[in-house]
Amino acid sequence: MTDHVTKLLFISVRADLGGGPEHLMQLTSALGSRVEAYIACPDEEPYATRYSSLPNATVLPLLPHRQFTLTAVFTLLGIIKKKEIQIIHSHGKGAGAYSRILGLLSKTPVIHTFHGVHVGSYNALKRAAYCLYEQAQGALTKKIIAVSAGERMELVEHLGITSSKICVIENGVEGSSNPKISIGSFRSPLRVLNANRFDFQKNPEDIFSIAKEVKKRALPVRITVIGTGERLEEFRRLVVDEELQPYIDLHGGTDKPREIMRESDVFLSTSRWEGMPLALLEAMSEGLVLVASNVTGNKDILEQGPAGLLFDLHDIDTAVQHLSWIIDNPSEASDLGARGPNVIESHYSIEAMAEKTHALYLEVITNSRK
Repeated sequence: MTDHVTKLLFISVRADLGGGPEHLMQLTSALGSRVEAYIACPDEEPYATRYSSLPNATVLPLLPHRQFTLTAVFTLLGIIKKKEIQIIHSHGKGAGAYSRILGLLSKTPVIHTFHGVHVGSYNALKRAAYCLYEQAQGALTKKIIAVSAGERMELVEHLGITSSKICVIENGVEGSSNPKISIGSFRSPLRVLNANRFDFQKNPEDIFSIAKEVKKRALPVRITVIGTGERLEEFRRLVVDEELQPYIDLHGGTDKPREIMRESDVFLSTSRWEGMPLALLEAMSEGLVLVASNVTGNKDILEQGPAGLLFDLHDIDTAVQHLSWIIDNPSEASDLGARGPNVIESHYSIEAMAEKTHALYLEVITNSRK
């Protein structure tokens, strides 16, 4: 390795399917020979294996899934010293606990990326405690990356983090090799895609409420849901109990989401919160029409390029009205989706994300030497 190569320790307490692990995969790959990366993560699929395929990365599969252990802290301290790590970069709330302790004990500068801020369901006491926790963590962090302008605002207004510490670097995705073009029509039924972990954040309950309303109105719509999670089997039973089989298909996990996107017309997001959702960006790059909950991340993307329609969180009626409008106005709707690939190319490229992130690494290293 030459002197200009930045030595990084990435930390993530997730390596299952999801936007956070995929972001880390894309970032590490795009940074290429500029970095020598060590990725501390759980020993779980698919990303523990996918990270191993990166020529610039060494995988350290020693973290439990979304849990904290002092054993991992002491192991990583040894690695930081032995490998002369210059930057610790954590991804997500759970990983932030590791990075700040490691930074404090090793005197290595820390950068933290949130990937979504959520305090909406917290009671007043829990919210106050969490804000104090993040403010204390922020004091041990050189820079915080917000993945959207909306997330930056939430970090300042909801968590009280000092704005000068926050740098906005939006997520990037690969552009499509063959995006949809506006042809002024859709096949029947309208093919709607949703990506879901079947957890609280992704809000699968509203997907089923939308499917039930589609059935009630007899709309020619079929929703395909890709993703896994502990509640997947519960929702499969609901599909049968509610006789929703003609309207919704729970596909399960997939390692080829782009192929399914290319067979879809609309991407539907019902998330309660987001940072900068990769699935929405990928759908946009393929030319799908977006129908999304009006939350941070989703809203940021559609403000950058009007490639779809927003609805207020839990507003099932408006979400279904949007689907009905797409069916009744195929030419206008097709034009909306066709705007997406150009927006991705101009605002959300992986190369731009990697360039900005590497520049931040160099800035933090330089300032830490002063």
